[in-house]
Amino acid sequence: MTGKTKNEIAIGDLHIAAYLVVKGIPLDRVERSGRLGNFYFAQSAASLLTEYYSRNGSIEPQAFVSAIRNLKARVDAIQQGVRP
Repeated sequence: MTGKTKNEIAIGDLHIAAYLVVKGIPLDRVERSGRLGNFYFAQSAASLLTEYYSRNGSIEPQAFVSAIRNLKARVDAIQQGVRP
């Protein structure tokens, strides 16, 4: 499935995607775009984007680092032809 539906948000920034994952927003899917990934979340993540950009959010640092690693691994798996 390619493209964005009305009920989801496409995030191209790994760190924002990791923030949303740590905040408990389910990751719907990942698509590779060149060397980078596009991460798709439910539209309900919009309020957390405001929190992220206003620097009012708070997350556990080790969970954030772990989420970054896991998301990178998912993008790399797509490149290798494996669907995580």
